[in-house]
Amino acid sequence: MAWLLTIALEASADSEVLGRQLWALGTTGIAEVEQLDGPSLIAGFDDRSTADEAALAIGPIATVTAVDASSWATPEPQELMVGGQLLTIEVAQAFGHGHHPTTRLALEAVTRLASNTTRVLDVGTGTGILAMAAAALGAYPVVGVDIDPEAIAVAQRNVVNNHLEVEIVDLPLGSIERQFDLVVLNMLAAELAPIADLVADRLLLGGSLIVTGFLIEQREWVESLFPALAVVERSEGDQRWARSIFTSGPADD
Repeated sequence: MAWLLTIALEASADSEVLGRQLWALGTTGIAEVEQLDGPSLIAGFDDRSTADEAALAIGPIATVTAVDASSWATPEPQELMVGGQLLTIEVAQAFGHGHHPTTRLALEAVTRLASNTTRVLDVGTGTGILAMAAAALGAYPVVGVDIDPEAIAVAQRNVVNNHLEVEIVDLPLGSIERQFDLVVLNMLAAELAPIADLVADRLLLGGSLIVTGFLIEQREWVESLFPALAVVERSEGDQRWARSIFTSGPADD
């Protein structure tokens, strides 16, 4: 017997924060699913007591149900077609897959802005999905940086399994001295402020910065973190997630 913890995702809920909390609480796997009454986050547990403790920590939006153990496992690898190449992405405990609204927002921008003349930096690379998408489009060099050991391990396996040339590093952002034509930043808004200046410094003159992972109502504050850059595009995705694209050169009229 296994146990599922189901969390109804309200508009203000942050699935990435909840995901990290659930891993810390002992889940064996997480999936985000669309149900009739809206999106939910489902986490698996091996025993009832651990599931109940997690539900208590999450709050009243979480419910526990019993299931056959064979019906729950670590999330299956995701598949994504980019640049004519089918990418297989192991998720494991590194939160980041092609179905999350912020990842979709970032991917759409990467597929427009990355080419075989583009040098790309993916900050907070997670599973490496955005870095790999850029590499599949011919970008070189492509660097994915993260400080989470689990994310680094998963991203490195994904790069090897997909036969792509991507450098995955576990260095602090300030240790990367190179500059890039395209920087991708798909992180929670609360995590942006401490690294915003470092991110802007990694951008070459005329380069582009893709920022997502924040809600529509946080856009003004997020954009204020990059005063030296010009906003050239604003977009919105599902569940009130948003994206802004900046340039280090003058904005187009």
